[in-house]
Amino acid sequence: ILPGIQQGKDPLSVSIFGAFFFVAFSLYIIYGWNVKTHTAVLGSFLALVITGMLAFIFVNNARLTGYGDENMIYISQLTQNTLDVRSLLLAGILIGTLGVLDDLVISQASAVFELYRNNPNQTFTILFKSAMNIGQDHIAATVNTLVLAYAGASLPMLLLFSFRNVDYGLAINLEYIAEEIVRTMVGSLGLFAAVPITTALAALIAVKYRDMGEKMKLYLGPLNE
Repeated sequence: ILPGIQQGKDPLSVSIFGAFFFVAFSLYIIYGWNVKTHTAVLGSFLALVITGMLAFIFVNNARLTGYGDENMIYISQLTQNTLDVRSLLLAGILIGTLGVLDDLVISQASAVFELYRNNPNQTFTILFKSAMNIGQDHIAATVNTLVLAYAGASLPMLLLFSFRNVDYGLAINLEYIAEEIVRTMVGSLGLFAAVPITTALAALIAVKYRDMGEKMKLYLGPLNE
């Protein structure tokens, strides 16, 4: 990703493909070649695309410039203002979400296939609803993790605002604060979208898997082993 940005490529597109390659590679290395991993990789890609679109909409409507981080000023000077700073902000939002996203999709896919293995006669609807009961609890805990991680990193700044009695209406309109708010909201919405998408994909594949031929099963690998 970094060499691509240095070469003048669009930071957003480079980050989407680079991040997706990293997730796919790491998931296959860790979990192996099986249907669960295929589902998680596909769910990650779809959730990543949705998160990218949400980030684009939020950043443009919030009129963020990308200069909330002072390092951006130095980067602009080094690149002689040829780098699209706003795209770099979008890329940072995507990569920040990705660390939590891959955990969420693989856990949800695993839950679906375990439910299916215990009762292979389930229909798509029953399997989806059962897995979504698990996913709702998982997404709540994951979003809390994301928000608290951002809050923990910003704790000195929040404490400074508290000491100085800064008006919160003014504070949230400062760009470096607004960037963190947008980052948290977009990341959370992306994670919310990932759960039903991955659950639906996994449930559909699980139900269809039993009707697949042996050659296709051999190619795709086992469900969850």
